[in-house]
Amino acid sequence: MLKKCFITAPYGLDLSALQQALDAQGISWQWADGLSSAVPLMEAISKAIREADFLLAVASSETLGANSALEIGFALGRGIPVALLTTGTFAMPFDASNLHHLKTDLKDSRLLSFQLGLLVESLATPKAKRQAKAKSKSPRKIGAPKHVQGFASAFEEEIANLVIAAGGRVTVPDRRDRDQAVADLLMWCPEMDKEFFNPAAIEVKTRLDTATARDIQLRLGHLVASSGFGCGLIICGTDLSASVRSNLLSIPNVFVISRADFEARLRDRELASWVRHERNRLVHGVR
Repeated sequence: MLKKCFITAPYGLDLSALQQALDAQGISWQWADGLSSAVPLMEAISKAIREADFLLAVASSETLGANSALEIGFALGRGIPVALLTTGTFAMPFDASNLHHLKTDLKDSRLLSFQLGLLVESLATPKAKRQAKAKSKSPRKIGAPKHVQGFASAFEEEIANLVIAAGGRVTVPDRRDRDQAVADLLMWCPEMDKEFFNPAAIEVKTRLDTATARDIQLRLGHLVASSGFGCGLIICGTDLSASVRSNLLSIPNVFVISRADFEARLRDRELASWVRHERNRLVHGVR
C-alpha cells in the first residue's frame, strides 16, 4: 500500500481539500512549501521525492507548471509512480498522456478521496517491490494474471481476467460506503486509448432486461460524468435481445456490450474503435 506522497502543483493553488482527502486515505504528504529551508530548495525537493511512494501532480485549468513538469520527470527517472489530477479545461500534453490521471474538483474532498483511492490502487507496486523487481533479471510476462481482491461475483472476476490478459489493469472500488456510487470494476488500459480507458467504469450483469439496462445506464452515466472517467461499459453475459437493444437510452458516454463481443474486441484491440464509433453514432442520434 502506498502511504507517502509528494505533491507538486502550480503556486497559489488551493489544495486544502486534497490534503484532507489524503489524510482521509491515511496517506502522509509533503510539498515544497513545507520543506526545510536549511538546504537549497531543489535539494530538499529531490530528497522528498526520493523518499515518497508516489508523486501526485495537480494541474490547474491553465497549466501544469514548469516546476511540476521538472518534478514529474525527476520522479519518473527514479522509477517513482506518478499520478495526475487535472481540473477545468486543462488538456493533457501528448508526452504526459500515459500517466494515470483523472479530472477532478479541487473543492470536493469526498470526490477527491474516492479518486485518490482508485489512483493509488492502480499505481505500480510499492517502492520496496519495485527495487526488488529492478534487481531481478527474469523476463516480465506480458499479460500474466495479477491478484485482485474484492470481486462480488465470478462474472466480475472473469471480466477482470480478460482485461488483465489483454495487458490492462483492474481495480475493485471500495463498496463499503453505501452512500458513494461506485462501479463494479475500473479498467485501466491507457495504452489502448487514453481518452476512454484511463479508466473506464464497468458494470457486469449476467442478464439484462429493459428496465435494468436503462437504470444502469443512468447510474453509470452520472458516475462517469461526475468522476471524470473515460466511459462506462455495461457488460452482459448474454447477447441482448432485440427488444432490450431497441429500448436502450442514448447516453454518449455509456455503452452496452455482450461478454463475447467484449472479449473479442479486447483481444483484437478493437474495443476503443468500437466505443468511438458507438459514441459518434449516439451523438448524431443514430440508433
